[in-house]
Amino acid sequence: MDRRDFIIQAGALGLGCALASGGTALAGETIPSANAAAAAQATSGGKVMNHKVIVTVIDKKVYPELQKQYCSDPNSGPCPCYNVGDTFVFERNSNNDHFWHMGLNTLTKTTADPRTVAG
Repeated sequence: MDRRDFIIQAGALGLGCALASGGTALAGETIPSANAAAAAQATSGGKVMNHKVIVTVIDKKVYPELQKQYCSDPNSGPCPCYNVGDTFVFERNSNNDHFWHMGLNTLTKTTADPRTVAG
């Protein structure tokens, strides 16, 4: 499976989980974070559960034998979407829910062009 197919399948899985939990999504709409906040309030006695996770890319490994076996481009090399040192901050509170939005707008630090980095 190549990176593109993986991202598509991961997005479909995330959307399926969101719809199964009561969210709605039509073409061009995003799933509102209010659904997650409401679920957090319901399970925590009315209090919003706050979470913050910081993810830092510490290494980029390449396994050519696995790329030849699974990637559509066997010579694709290391992932172009992430760079060593990139930092992402995922938050869930009453205002944000980056976990449901698959990390969009979570990039806080990079040495590369931010338009070329995922997140």
